[in-house]
Amino acid sequence: MGYGLVTFPTHMSLLEYFPDMFEITTSVILTAGGLGMMTLPVAAEELRLTYGWRGAMLVMGGFSLHALVSCALFRPRGQRTVAESDSGHLGTSYRSLVEEERSHSQQNVSSMTCGEFSCLDAARALMNIELFQRHPASVIVIFASFLTGLTYSSWIIFVIPNALSKGIPAGKAVTLATIGGASNILGRLLAGFFSQAKVVPDHFTYAFIHVCAAVAFFLNIVVDSFSLLAVLSVVNGFTCGAGVVLNPLLPKVIVPDSFFVSAISLAYLNFGIGEGIGGLIMGAVFDSTGSYNLAFAVAGLVDLSCGLLVLISVSVFRCFNEQRTTKDN
Repeated sequence: MGYGLVTFPTHMSLLEYFPDMFEITTSVILTAGGLGMMTLPVAAEELRLTYGWRGAMLVMGGFSLHALVSCALFRPRGQRTVAESDSGHLGTSYRSLVEEERSHSQQNVSSMTCGEFSCLDAARALMNIELFQRHPASVIVIFASFLTGLTYSSWIIFVIPNALSKGIPAGKAVTLATIGGASNILGRLLAGFFSQAKVVPDHFTYAFIHVCAAVAFFLNIVVDSFSLLAVLSVVNGFTCGAGVVLNPLLPKVIVPDSFFVSAISLAYLNFGIGEGIGGLIMGAVFDSTGSYNLAFAVAGLVDLSCGLLVLISVSVFRCFNEQRTTKDN
């Protein structure tokens, strides 16, 4: 619950403070999160051996409280200097967010004053029906986030059991997870810088990494040696990490800045739902067939479908918008 509540405001603060470097800062902060996920289990075990589980939980709670100190050092927007708050120094994303926030604040005040706020208004605020009405292609991106969550959790949960089922010793099987984790961190770090460089559109990169992940899942069927499984772990780990970064960046390709907050929040929501369901589905496939190969093949089909869906739909959407803009001019 705590992690879920922290995720969204963390990334929105990046958009507020670094509007022109949102891609890079997103990549950096998600890379730091990946490093924490790798180091915390080791630290937790050492703390448990030294202080017992109660002491270990107390120290790790202290780790979390450091976030309060970090947040206390943030300078609110109202305390910025004139140069910082001048519109010429702010990116379009930030200006649009300010305008949208003022508009929503006025609407909320008016609604609450008149006593007209209802459960239906709350549902509309959460789902932002206007987003889907004006930008129907956003449905594709949000659904793609759900599919990304499905395969992300599938690989993380079953990488070790899959290796064990192929006769790999437990020690080496755990090493595969470590290799994949290191590659995951590298994928997170590079994805944002690659996106910021604008070498290719983000939806092309998104499609490419999903196709690569699909190939790795499919090859698992014919791979049994540790060395080749390590290669697949590198590919899967890297693509999973890059996908986590591109997941919040992809909505920027589809929707204007005024709808970006709604789109990214729904993308995160569906990614989380996908993570929860992904392990359940792949586990059910294994329970039915007794084979991780088939479960990984299903994950590969999901990744392949996700990549092609985003590539085709977003390309068509952008072409349609360009043609409509040309006609209007």
